[in-house]
Amino acid sequence: MHKNYIKKLLKLQDKDIIIDENLTNISDNVNSIYISKKIKECVCPSCKCITKRIHDYRIQKIKHIPINGCETYLYLKKARLRCKNCDKKFYMDYTNIVNPRFRSSNELFNGIINDLQNYSLTISDVTKKNYTSPGVVTRYLSYFAYFMQWNNITKLPKRIGIDEFKGNCDKSKYCLHIYDLDTSKTVTILRTRKYEDILNFFNSIENRNEVELVTMDLYDTFRNAVKAKLKYAKIVADRFHYTRIISNALDELRLNIWRNTNCTERKYFKNLKLNLMKDIEKVNPKSILKCEEKLNYAFELSGELKYGYQLYQSFLKIKYADSYEEKVILFRDWIDDALSSTLKPFKSAAQTLLRWNKEILNSFSTSYTNSATEGKNNKIKVIKRLGYGYRNLNTLRNLIMLKDCKI
Repeated sequence: MHKNYIKKLLKLQDKDIIIDENLTNISDNVNSIYISKKIKECVCPSCKCITKRIHDYRIQKIKHIPINGCETYLYLKKARLRCKNCDKKFYMDYTNIVNPRFRSSNELFNGIINDLQNYSLTISDVTKKNYTSPGVVTRYLSYFAYFMQWNNITKLPKRIGIDEFKGNCDKSKYCLHIYDLDTSKTVTILRTRKYEDILNFFNSIENRNEVELVTMDLYDTFRNAVKAKLKYAKIVADRFHYTRIISNALDELRLNIWRNTNCTERKYFKNLKLNLMKDIEKVNPKSILKCEEKLNYAFELSGELKYGYQLYQSFLKIKYADSYEEKVILFRDWIDDALSSTLKPFKSAAQTLLRWNKEILNSFSTSYTNSATEGKNNKIKVIKRLGYGYRNLNTLRNLIMLKDCKI
């Protein structure tokens, strides 16, 4: 086989690389290819003198990228030179073929990293594709993470999102996800969502006073930690989460009515949830009459449900207000109406919103939400599900960060 063709297959198109065709064996099972490099003058690492004298040779077996679906090994003939001045023995530079710390070629390392970036491929899939072991793939992932310094976060972006997800890594049920809202990339993942761990992480951040905005769900631990350490950051409550509190109050009211009705009406209230939760402003004009008929019949059976529905719709209308001041007025009026009502679920919801009053008002003056963080959490769950879970948080974190990285 022509030497240049073999070089193209190996992706080692370097003029200094020599292929020994007499020893090279390309078969259906394992490809064994013997290579070497032209001897050139090198600088002695000890005395900085230039030498070209050969002391001896050594053959190193290197795993390479598969060729035609077969395992491929390079047998690199490494020359050890001897300095004329200080008698120091050292090897020539072979870093363009293999990293001195690895037993696999640079091409295989790059191929593994590129394969891991694919969301549909797990570590097991990459292992089978490259004829290697899970340990090698994990070590290469860790080396790449060390090279990119993903595990040594000392600075935070100006605008971040915070959310937890179920990780079950390193004996911790919930992990904390910190997300860059501007670049749409994961900043880091903490082992737990505990207050002390979050404080310790923020203490290690050099520019924590430069963080301007933090979005989060309505979880007191996150708010307390941010207030304690990110003192100049504006905390923004996520719109979806505080709207869901109101929708849950309406659904709880529906369930209470459903439990206290007879068989015929019981079945009707059971199937009413979908129509109740719709935003009346977004209902398709073709189906709005049908929706109103179902709701009107339910409201005739229960006046409480009608009042609760009106409270829910009035809350949804806040987001359609033109100005921040108008939204604030509508929100405070809604809180007064809910607290003065006789509906316990809405009273409880209003009290919760009062505790998060400042953060909710902040959400009216900015376009940032925690939706991007929630969306990335869904992708993380897909990665976990495809890999049947990960016990080691570093492996999971590095995998998530790699899939965000552009190489």
